[in-house]
Amino acid sequence: MATIGDVAREAGVARSTVSSVLTGRKFVNPETKARVEAAIAALDYTVNQGARALATSRSMTLGLVVRFHGSEFSPALATYIIAVTDVARAHGYRTLLLTDFDGADAVRTVIRTRQVDGLVLLNVVEDDVRIAPIVEASFPAVLVGMPAEPSGIDAVDLDFSAGARMLVDHLADAGHR
Repeated sequence: MATIGDVAREAGVARSTVSSVLTGRKFVNPETKARVEAAIAALDYTVNQGARALATSRSMTLGLVVRFHGSEFSPALATYIIAVTDVARAHGYRTLLLTDFDGADAVRTVIRTRQVDGLVLLNVVEDDVRIAPIVEASFPAVLVGMPAEPSGIDAVDLDFSAGARMLVDHLADAGHR
């Protein structure tokens, strides 16, 4: 497996130049950049995520914390999981799916071990125990569902009543009776 040092040697540049090409944070002469990109392709180099996490203090991973309820229609929940994963990937993030029965403990563990840079909690309920560890750690998170007290965490939810009204209005406007 090729390293960033191997790419630097192949391209005849410093490791910092390879890093600048990979991150795009600094200007690199287009000719030098082309040599680095050619070396990356020739060596089939991929970024070592562990090394990147150590250097940047970012895992580039979002935790997707899912609580399955017995009466819910699981394929509907899959829509959220796929959408979050697709958008995360488009922004360079991976997702870690957490489905632990004790969601509060799973949340504490991923925060404590720095496995993720932020959390998305699905199926949040009024008295959701998964919120407390997030608040205690002041950790970045978004809630999908409306708790009784969001405790300063951004929360989004669907307005099912408005959705039902729109659906019936649409059918009526289309002439269905």
